[in-house]
Amino acid sequence: MELRASRCVAVDQCGHTSVPGVYAAGDLAHVADLPMPMQSVLAAAAAGQAADATVVRDMAIPATS
Repeated sequence: MELRASRCVAVDQCGHTSVPGVYAAGDLAHVADLPMPMQSVLAAAAAGQAADATVVRDMAIPATS
């Protein structure tokens, strides 16, 4: 699993990690667009909700590549 310089898990805006089928959210998930992981309950909850929606979408629409 890819880690950023912050020693947090590298994720995209939807919570995808570098490992297919593995998602991350919260203060250990670090989006490249931000200078550091967001250490906030509200940001962690929002990241969790985005990752959850992505998991549901990915399970409903399997990747074809």
